[in-house]
Amino acid sequence: MNTDDRSLEILVKRKDDIESSVDYLNNIINYDHDYDDTDWKYEVEAYYNSPEYQLSELGVQLDEINSQIQRIYLNKEKTEYKNEYDVKMENYSKGHMLSDSAKTEDLFDRKSCAKTIARYIVDEKTMAPFNIGIFAPWGEGKTTFMNYVSDEIKLFNEDKYDNTLKTHIVNYDASEYEDQDKIWASLLKSLFITYEASISFPKIRYKYYQYFSNWKKSIKNITPFFFSIIFILLFSFVGTSLTNDFSKQWKILIGGAATVSAVLVFITNFVVPGIKVLLQTSVPLSNMIINSISLPNYIEKLGERECIKMDLQILLKAWLKNYKLGCNERIVLFIDDLDRCSEKGVIEFFQSLQLFLKVPQIVIVFAIDYGYLKKTLNKEFTITDEAESDEYISEYLDKYINIPLFLNTSIDYEVFLDYLLENIIIDNNTFAFSEGEKQAIKKCLLTIPTKLLTPRKIKKIINMLLFSKELCVLINQNRDKTNIVDFRGYSRWFVFSYFYVDITKKLIEKLTACNQHQILLSLEESLSSKEKIELFLNTQIFSEISSLRGIDIYEYEKMVRGFINRR
Repeated sequence: MNTDDRSLEILVKRKDDIESSVDYLNNIINYDHDYDDTDWKYEVEAYYNSPEYQLSELGVQLDEINSQIQRIYLNKEKTEYKNEYDVKMENYSKGHMLSDSAKTEDLFDRKSCAKTIARYIVDEKTMAPFNIGIFAPWGEGKTTFMNYVSDEIKLFNEDKYDNTLKTHIVNYDASEYEDQDKIWASLLKSLFITYEASISFPKIRYKYYQYFSNWKKSIKNITPFFFSIIFILLFSFVGTSLTNDFSKQWKILIGGAATVSAVLVFITNFVVPGIKVLLQTSVPLSNMIINSISLPNYIEKLGERECIKMDLQILLKAWLKNYKLGCNERIVLFIDDLDRCSEKGVIEFFQSLQLFLKVPQIVIVFAIDYGYLKKTLNKEFTITDEAESDEYISEYLDKYINIPLFLNTSIDYEVFLDYLLENIIIDNNTFAFSEGEKQAIKKCLLTIPTKLLTPRKIKKIINMLLFSKELCVLINQNRDKTNIVDFRGYSRWFVFSYFYVDITKKLIEKLTACNQHQILLSLEESLSSKEKIELFLNTQIFSEISSLRGIDIYEYEKMVRGFINRR
């Protein structure tokens, strides 16, 4: 038996004896009715022999013994962690960060729903327009869900199922939209970019359909050229006839003038435009189209909305096969991150959808946080009544979407955490978090109310803890191993600090007035009733950090403040 175990045995025995004495004294005070305290109340000697005083003294001794027992347990735990740390550090790996946009396994049972949507999108019997709105709070996996739908569509394209259309996928990131632009112009540009990447000779095809899309305008442009040719031919014929009686020099002069005129007309009408086209071949067609919209004369003559309709129709003719005979291709436009746009951008987006919704060859799938949309519409249309707001939003969305889809947000975070913690390491022979550290992280995070959690936030926390673990390793390399940073305690404090910033500040303030070797639980006596309710009753996680010592918390705070703003 080592010294700590022997000391612990003595302390536990002494604690039991004191508790027995406390029970005995309480019985005297509470149940011995013959006991009268009036004789000793005002006598010092009698007071020191009273049950009340003895009970007070025993309470002080009991607190000290509990503190010593707790200290031994904490030291034993740290020693065990040190031994585990020494053994396993040979297989430690810093792991890899979890990308916010990285695909994860279908832990939320959403792939079946995504596959069903994809089937309807590619089905040639589905009557377009067919538009879908995906709603979920920020960070709840809207992007991942749309990636599932996109992947299923790609599989249909590759496998060529019966009764399925060739479907072109266009992705538009609404977060890149800027308020000074026209969002419908950005949407059109995304279509052109995908068109140029998916077809041979895209500029030639587009120019061909653009030229013949308005035959009246084309004839109007060609007419001057034909009149010029006719004029030159007549001029040459008349000039030649008139020079029959002239000398040979005059014939050469007039004939040369006619030839030069013909060459100039040819250069003006063919060579110069041809050179311009060649010079523009290095400019993406998407930029050429969007830039043409901003020309003042173009806007005055056609108007922006008419311009966009015309360019869109020409694009579809050039892109999709058998456009006139019954198109056997379809375009699905995925619009993500609308809730990262400004409120003005969201309103403009829905107004711009009117230009695309009635195009049968285009299916639109967009994602947004319903709460953000509700806030935006309430502000735009000055709606204050809650019932009126819900009714208005429902009617508003009916104009734009055929299927509203609210993603299931009932997530099993324990399963999700297991998956993330297992997949930060690719090599099964190494580890980033030990099993004890994983359990500490999980246990703390699972005490947090689910209303405060999102999959994106969980990934963010795991990444910060992963970074912190590597920082701990580097710190511990330069320290005596009896004083290494216990990452399990750090992870508990980190999670608590992340979700309860204000409460953490109060605890740190209380710690400054306490012995650094005291455990956090001992602060309870120094708090007011209001603070106790705020700090303990409303935060289950406190039970996970209550055994941390002040000296360790100061160490953890140095690292935590690199991630959490305490201002």
